[in-house]
Amino acid sequence: MIPGGAGANREFVNEYVTIAGAVADNLTAVLYDPQTSGGLLIALSENDAAAFAEELERSNQFGCMIGVVEPYNNYRIVVD
Repeated sequence: MIPGGAGANREFVNEYVTIAGAVADNLTAVLYDPQTSGGLLIALSENDAAAFAEELERSNQFGCMIGVVEPYNNYRIVVD
């Protein structure tokens, strides 16, 4: 099921996002899901990310790195 807000989210950021053809549609849908687009992402420096991951593990919490920040190109968000 795809919530109605997902379409609005997609429309709002569409001009800033490019998605590679190899990315499955169901995974793309998650990117715009309003239930997962707030409060779940944290941007940290590489060194801080490693320390944060260790702290999560010590406190029995789950986390994983899902991307990196790269210099700007034609799109602000690239999903590959």
